[in-house]
Amino acid sequence: MDIKLNLGCFNKKIYGFQNLDIRPEVNPDIIDDAFTLTTIKNNTISLIYSSHMMEHKNRKDGLNAFNRFYEVLIDRGELYLSVPDLERVFEHYIFFKDLRKLQCFLYGSQNYQEDYHLNGWDFKTIKEDLESVGFKNIKKFNRWEIDWLAGIDDYSAAYLEPEFNRKEGHLMSLNIRCQKK
Repeated sequence: MDIKLNLGCFNKKIYGFQNLDIRPEVNPDIIDDAFTLTTIKNNTISLIYSSHMMEHKNRKDGLNAFNRFYEVLIDRGELYLSVPDLERVFEHYIFFKDLRKLQCFLYGSQNYQEDYHLNGWDFKTIKEDLESVGFKNIKKFNRWEIDWLAGIDDYSAAYLEPEFNRKEGHLMSLNIRCQKK
């Protein structure tokens, strides 16, 4: 059976996925902690997608979550992650000197208890963290080339200058794809 998880789905449900969130009020398919996946059995998931969720945990808990994702994935299962790209955030600040536009990427929206950022990556550091738990074939992906993301307006498509403009804007999201074994 081909089971796909959309972690921390909020109101961004993906058709064909089991949409998982800790908050019952967002009506997910599965109510569970997306970092520990206590209701998910090992070696049962073919694909995991997580958009702008991992930065909401500290480094230790984030590494534990990467390890848990590895455990629940089947062999050759895929993990798709989107997180704020701190390299792009710092470049943007150096060029535009506008911290206000970057606060959400750095600190989270802070609209509810879990909506604070506690960690961050550039490509080098996320690759090292993913490799440390066993992931292979770690690469950036173009979210516009992923069929199942068509019509999903999430932070994997976060652009600035000009905002929300994928043709002229700067992508502020680090979109990573990797594989178990």
